[in-house]
Amino acid sequence: MEKHITQTDDWTRFRLTTPNVKKVLEFGTTKIFFHKIPGTPFTVAYIPRSDVEINEELKNLCKKENAIYIKIEKDSGAAQNDGIVSKSILPQHTIYIDLTKTEDQLLKEMHEKTRYNIKLAQKKGVEIKKDDNPDNFIKLLEKTESRQGFYSHDTNYYKKLWEIIKPIILTAYINKNPIASIMLFKSADFLYYPYGGSDPKFKEYMAPSLLHWEAIKLGKKLGCKTYDLWGTYKNTKDENDPWYGIYRFKSGFGGTEIDFPPSIDIPLSPLYKIFIFIDNLRWIILKMFR
Repeated sequence: MEKHITQTDDWTRFRLTTPNVKKVLEFGTTKIFFHKIPGTPFTVAYIPRSDVEINEELKNLCKKENAIYIKIEKDSGAAQNDGIVSKSILPQHTIYIDLTKTEDQLLKEMHEKTRYNIKLAQKKGVEIKKDDNPDNFIKLLEKTESRQGFYSHDTNYYKKLWEIIKPIILTAYINKNPIASIMLFKSADFLYYPYGGSDPKFKEYMAPSLLHWEAIKLGKKLGCKTYDLWGTYKNTKDENDPWYGIYRFKSGFGGTEIDFPPSIDIPLSPLYKIFIFIDNLRWIILKMFR
C-alpha cells in the first residue's frame, strides 16, 4: 500500500518550514512529527496516516523529545487499543473516486444534479486554467474561511506548500475574473484535494463542480488511480448537520465513502490532562470570537 502524502519526504520538508513543527524522526518507515507546545520545552508526537504499532521503543523515543503524548491517526485497520479517542487533525471520513474508470462511467455514477451543474458551468462560459502562482487561490480561500467561519492556515503556510511540494492549482475564471480555485497534490497514484475556495458572489456559475470534473480528468491523464476528496468531516445524511453541505457536494461526484479509524491519544506524562484542558478552553474561546 502506498504511503499517504503526509508520510512522504516532500511533506516532511514542507512541515519543517512551518513554525509549530520542531523535528521529524523516522521509526522504521513511519515519520513522527514533533509539534512544539508554545512557551514550554514540551512537544506532542504526531503520527499521521500510519499503521505503526505503538510499543515501548516508540514511546521511549518520543519521551526523549519531551513529548507529553502521542497522537496517532491510522491509515487502515483497527484503532490503537490502548489510548484515548480524541479530536482528529486529519478528517476521519473521505470519499475516493476511482480514476481507472472511463469518463463516461464516472459521469454516469455522479448525482444528476452534479452532472447538471458541470454542464451549467460550461454553458455559462466558466474557464478552468492552471495557475502559475498561489495568489488567486489564497484570496479565494480567505473568502471561504470568512464566509464559513472556520480556521485554516496563514498565507505563509500555502506559499511554503507551493514552493516545496509544487501542488497543482486549478482556478475557474469568468470574464478573466478568478471565482473559484482548488489546490491538488499528486503523490504516487493518488491525487489529493485538501484545499479550495470560492467567491460567493459568483455562486450561480457552479464553478466548483466544473473544477472537480477537470481535476478528475487531470488525475486520469497523470496516471492516478484515486482522487481523494480529503474529507467530508462526517459522512452524514442529516440535513441539520453543519457539515451536511460539504458531504452533499462531495458525495455528488459518486465514489466510495471511506472511514478511517478514530484519532487516538497515548499519554506519556501527567501533563497530558492539563494540556488537553487548556487546549479545549482555547478552542471554546476561539469559537466565541468567530
